[in-house]
This record gives sequence, structure tokens and C-alpha cells, in this order.
Amino acid sequence: PPLRIVVVSDTHGFEAALTTDASLLPWMPTEATAASSRAEVAAAGAANSAEAVAAVGLPLPEGDVLLHLGDFAVDGGARHRFEALERFDAWLSLQRFDHKLVLRGNHDPFNVAFPRSNATLITQPTLATIGGWTLSLVPFSRGGRLVVPPGDLIASHVPPKRILDRTYSGDRAGSSALRGAVERWTAPPPRVWLCGHIHEGRGCERVRFGGRGLHASRETLVINAANANSGRANRLVHGPVVLDLGAETASLVADSPDSPTEVAAAAAAAVAAVPAAVSPIRPKPVVPPEATGTGVQDRGGERGTEAAAVGALLLAVDLGLRSGASLFSADGELLRYEQLRFADETALREEAPQLIASWEADVNAAAAGQTSSAAAPRRWAITHVAIEGGDPPLWEAWGEAHGAAPLSVSADEWRRHLLTRKERSSGSCAKAAARLVARQVVADFGAMEAHVGAFKTDAAEAVLMGYYVAYRLGWTTREPPIRRFSNGNVVLPKVTAKK
Repeated sequence: PPLRIVVVSDTHGFEAALTTDASLLPWMPTEATAASSRAEVAAAGAANSAEAVAAVGLPLPEGDVLLHLGDFAVDGGARHRFEALERFDAWLSLQRFDHKLVLRGNHDPFNVAFPRSNATLITQPTLATIGGWTLSLVPFSRGGRLVVPPGDLIASHVPPKRILDRTYSGDRAGSSALRGAVERWTAPPPRVWLCGHIHEGRGCERVRFGGRGLHASRETLVINAANANSGRANRLVHGPVVLDLGAETASLVADSPDSPTEVAAAAAAAVAAVPAAVSPIRPKPVVPPEATGTGVQDRGGERGTEAAAVGALLLAVDLGLRSGASLFSADGELLRYEQLRFADETALREEAPQLIASWEADVNAAAAGQTSSAAAPRRWAITHVAIEGGDPPLWEAWGEAHGAAPLSVSADEWRRHLLTRKERSSGSCAKAAARLVARQVVADFGAMEAHVGAFKTDAAEAVLMGYYVAYRLGWTTREPPIRRFSNGNVVLPKVTAKK
């Protein structure tokens, strides 16, 4: 059946412009624009024909699904961010759609509610079926073992590597993990792939991602729907993308006779084949903390007894309302890291248990090669929580969220182990060094790609503190722990620019 999806992305707090600025015309990809979008985008910024505008209306077209591909939040102080989120929710509430789906982008909080609009925030790979079409929804994540559930359409925050991902500096900032996950599908390739993130990548392109048998020649229409200006966002320069899926537009979105039902059935059958493609994590028994004198104080650890049945995970938290967190496995692998923001202590108490549960569930889903974390067997558990910082109420909140007293780690402790004397000469020098050293740890021990773009200090320190605790637990053994040149400078991975 026909399905109209209205797509926006990378609004960065300027979403109101989409419904107030008449110059931000809707773009409806057609058979012609699909073949020559790059020339049209280069000439006009977005392909907007009079017929398309007349067909969808202004300023924001109506449809069945409103899909935001991420980066709706703003940077700045907690109050500024909170007010911007309230405005975004209010704006969403005015849009007339049966379904409102919002993917988390790299600028967006992990936990946020939309009480006025009832929009759904997607924070982990999800498969949704709407109007007979299967939508594979993939939000931003720094997790390395990416499972992309097969569907008729993919919607991701980040574009696939080397497709509509060239930045203003000329670098390619798409995700090779995301592209590789789709190229390993045993199901038919997606008909359409919607993405954003790279503002300069606005446009569409036909790409073949592989497939087997009759599907080997199927082309996927990839559309970068970013609305913001090139570089750092300070305004919106493009309107929404309007995509009509249905029999009358079959020539646009597919070149094979498969029906949505057939594709959905093939996708469901293909899920069983995903584990071989995602290199399932192998549980490893936890190594108990060393005896007194290691510097890591074990303030509890009742959950450590789970190690006999499941693999051990370490959650490291740089304490604060603005904080960072990292997750290491007993194999010494960095599985995830994030910059976190909590509105207040009450919000932290509410959201910390959700974060622990969701991160643990995501690891178990990846280990089982499943697209639904709810159904994944529990092979891994967060048995240790390590915290740097001394705010007692926040400390207690994380301890209650985990169900056991956290490990205590001081900043001086991990800095002495990982940073040089010169790098520790002042607080500001130590923070700057941490942002550099963390890049090496991500590249050398991370299950994800090398970090690109600015590295938030709290997230960087959480990575290094977690790496240090993993070393003290015997989960990592590299000596020296940080690779350096003969002059003492940190060996850094080669990275590309990213929004």
C-alpha cells in the first residue's frame, strides 16, 4: 500500500524554520532527480520542481510518517538544551502525522521524552512495520558491533561510507561498519536508504549493496536529507524530503518485483543468518580485582558473583550531571562510550537504571546476533561500575541503579598510569591530554571505528578511567599502556573530519 514519509534531519534547534520559512521548499525525489540529483543539488541546493511543490504543498507536507533522522538538540548549557528540547517537542506536536519517529543523532541526549507530541525516540537499532512496509531504524551509536535489521527501507543518522558523506574539507565521514552490516545481509538490499549527519552530503544517489540471486542487481536509492547549512549548523537551508512509497512509484524505489510482504518475510528469515556476520562476543569469566594495594578500591561488587554464568562488563562513569560513560568487556574491549547530560539529580536517578539496562541489553543482543534486545539471552552482565568523582548523592544514585557499591577511582590515580608528568602539570593540560590519549584507546581497543571530530572531555576521561580499571582487573595487559613516540608524544590514529 502507498506510504508517504516526510523526512527531516540535522535541524539543530532550528526546526521552526521548516514551517515558517517559505524558501525551504519540499523536495520530492522523482525518476529524473534520482538519476541526476548531484548536478541538481550542486546547481540549486535541492531539487525542487514546480510539480513537486504543487503535489506536496507548503510549508510542511502532510503524510503518514514524520521521520527525523537525528541531531535535533542544541549544544550549550543544561537550561539552554532543556528549553530547546521543549520547543522541539512543541513543534512536533503541531505536525499532523499518524507516526512520528525521531532517531538519536550524535548531538542528542540518550534519554529524552516527548510528552506533548508523543513522538518515539529511537536509541537502538529497531525494526518497525508501518502500512505494510518494514523500516529499519538505526540511530547514532559508537558501539562497534552493529546489527542492522533487514527491511524495505533503512533510516540512519549517519550515511554509509563513501556515499553522500563528503564533508566540506573533502573527507569521507560515513560509517563503514553500517555499510558493511548491510552488505552482509542475506535478505534483499533495501529499496531506500535515508540518512543525514553530513550537511554537505544533501542529495540522492543510486547504489548497489549486493544481494543474492534475483536481487544482485537491485539498486538502492540513498537520500541524504540534512536540512542544515554546511559546516557547523547555524541555520536551515533545505526543506523536508517527501518520499512516496507505493505501486505507482515502484520504478523509483525498486527494480525487482518483490512486494513489501515478500521482502518482510525474507528479512525475518535473514535475521537468523546475522550472527555470523556480526562476530558475536564471546563471554569470558571475570578476573577478580587484585588484592589491596592496586589503587582500585572495591566498595562492593555483589553482582560480581554473576561472572560464573555470564561474561563480565565494566561501566566507567566520570561523575556529574554532565558526565561521560564507557563500557569495557572482560576481553579488554571498549564496547561503547558516550557523553551524558542529566537535568538534575532526580533525572539522573531515573535515567541511570535505564542506561545500565539498555547498554547491557544491547551487548547481549549483539552477542546473540539479534535485532531485538528484549529477546536476547543474557550472556553478559555489568558486574562492575567504576566512578571518578566525589559527589555523594550522585555516587549513591549510580550505586542504587547498579545494585551494588561502585569502585572508587581518583583522577590522579588513572592519570599517573596513563599520562606523562608534563601532561599532568595542570588540570587543563591533563584534560587536553586525555582527549588525545582517548583517541588512541578507542582506535586500539574499541569495537567501533576511530573517533572523529571533537572528543568531549567527560567522555574521553570515562574511556581512560575505564581502560585503567580494566588494566587493574587484568582485562588488558599491554605494556606500556599508551603507545608514544620517542619524544613522548602520543601516537594518534589517522581520522577524518566529522560533524
